[in-house]
Amino acid sequence: MGDVQVRPVRPGDGPGCARAWVDAGRHYAAIDAEQFQIPTGTGLVDWFERLHANLAADRLVLVACIQQEVAGFVSAVLNSAEPDAHWELVRQLGQSRVFVESLVVAERYRRQGVGTALMKEMERWARQQGATIVSLRTPLRSPMSMPFYEERMGYTRDGAVFRKRLRS
Repeated sequence: MGDVQVRPVRPGDGPGCARAWVDAGRHYAAIDAEQFQIPTGTGLVDWFERLHANLAADRLVLVACIQQEVAGFVSAVLNSAEPDAHWELVRQLGQSRVFVESLVVAERYRRQGVGTALMKEMERWARQQGATIVSLRTPLRSPMSMPFYEERMGYTRDGAVFRKRLRS
């Protein structure tokens, strides 16, 4: 297919981001339809264009392209050290840290190094911002993301998120 090129998101990337987002929705909805859904396509491209139009300095959105086509993207936010961290229990709150909000790769480009390239470039940005840690959430039942983060990217599991569906 070609080499993966990673760059900051720019106007016109909405269609490619939307395609990758819908592919991710299909993937995760198949794993857990109670938690995930396939996003509505109507207006999705415009939503991405608006979302990425004026990013704050503490936000990063990178796209990976193969032969000029958007193959995936990563979105992350930088969180500064908390001023009252010396009273907190969690040590990391006293450090600058990055949270990965999303990493998605279009289905046709999976397992071609797109996710790895995006994460490595995001981590480079995080280091440049003075971050000492990167964290993210992913479903434990995902047969793709768990091995990707643990085996390929060197991330470790650090806690658990519990949920309970409340019915009225």
